[in-house]
Amino acid sequence: MQFRRFALILLFALLALAVALPQQVSMAQTNTCSALITQALSQTAVNCAGRETGTACYGFPSVESELTPDADPLDFDEPGESISLDQVIHLRPSEINLLEQEFGVVTMNVQANLPSGFAQDVVVIGLGGAEIEDGVFDSELFTPLDNPVSVTTSAAGELREATLFTDPASNWARVVYQNRPGWLAISALGGSVEGVPTYDGLTPMQKFYFRTGINGQPCADAPSLVVVQGPRDIPVDMVINGVDIRIESTMALRTLPSGEPVGRNMEIIAISGLVTINPGQADQILLTPGFSVNVGLGPELVSLGIEGDEDERSVLSIGMPVRVSQTVRDLLGIIERIPQNILNYRIVLWIIVTPSGVGPIITRIVINDPNALTIVRGLCEEGIITPAICSAYGL
Repeated sequence: MQFRRFALILLFALLALAVALPQQVSMAQTNTCSALITQALSQTAVNCAGRETGTACYGFPSVESELTPDADPLDFDEPGESISLDQVIHLRPSEINLLEQEFGVVTMNVQANLPSGFAQDVVVIGLGGAEIEDGVFDSELFTPLDNPVSVTTSAAGELREATLFTDPASNWARVVYQNRPGWLAISALGGSVEGVPTYDGLTPMQKFYFRTGINGQPCADAPSLVVVQGPRDIPVDMVINGVDIRIESTMALRTLPSGEPVGRNMEIIAISGLVTINPGQADQILLTPGFSVNVGLGPELVSLGIEGDEDERSVLSIGMPVRVSQTVRDLLGIIERIPQNILNYRIVLWIIVTPSGVGPIITRIVINDPNALTIVRGLCEEGIITPAICSAYGL
């Protein structure tokens, strides 16, 4: 009888151990992953702060790269090294590897359609198992001035915000006035801007193709993402995986399902400010913080980037904005850990709140960034975004 009692006690102890051990291992792995991410992002802040517009920076190991024939691979094979974007074909920061203590991070400072000499640029950050391939071919490449030309207006003129990839020919000049870029009629400048090139193309990496989750994601808090941040509330135009996108702050991107070949879906997530898909078109979609859009990609693998291999997919469909789930919101937590000195400004994520009490469960999106909240409130007051979206913020 005592032996049976002892055997039962031993059995229960073993069962308890079997349940507890995986939990302890999981917690230990989470802590280890978090520590490595902290190290990777902190070191990237040291390695890549203050980089010049039009360059890529090797943030943290490892980063695999394919460069143009005129580039020396040894110039971009160690953390802290940078290279001109016009020498980059693709960049692939590695997925997290606890054994090798690797979590690849790469940063790019893209001029896009911002004027030369503007104080900020578009920051693109590839994290853990992402691949970014340039999509700007030589025939599309626009080479801006290294330094801006100072001009004085000779007549009254209206400063207009950017129009997606138009060619102003001889009628418009791209200018910066009171720290805001825009188009100004050349007639207001006396009719001539000698030496200023015609804006008729794209700057390096203004168009790119990407995929995420290459080789899996062993840690939940080490997601594979591409983060894109423009100057705060300044419209900047990009073409990403074949989709025209105007950003006026920050967005996150991923392809689903993760891994290779590239998944059949691209998710665009508005982090702060405003993201406009197909700007100025009849099917324009506005995306505000806490909402995402799914882009359906084609079944066939085709060659769309400058690398020339068939590993991209064309755009099939673009969905409507949907709320980001709490699970995805938690996954994006890594974005808040990106150091400010490699960004244009600090990223503050929204939170999802479910009030307690009696009655229907209504979740709200709470925007902690006052500037981003002001933008959303203004869009709601002007009726630009739908009442259903406004109600998600309690507006």
